[in-house]
Amino acid sequence: CQDEIPGFGSRGFSLLQEGALDLLKSLTGYTMTIQLLQTTRIGVAVNSVRKHCSDEEVVASAKILIKNWKRLLGE
Repeated sequence: CQDEIPGFGSRGFSLLQEGALDLLKSLTGYTMTIQLLQTTRIGVAVNSVRKHCSDEEVVASAKILIKNWKRLLGE
């Protein structure tokens, strides 16, 4: 998440966080496969959000997704 989105000012920051959270929540509803993770590389994108976002709820959602996806590798 960034501090400011050009054209949105500081309001853009909260819009970006809300959008990230909505996307992460929608990803929770998908049935993920190892092949899908590998071809889309969505795990890399979600991990990047986890590392660079300051919103605790976004980070927590990203961590849960990554944890669940890592379980797929163990099966």
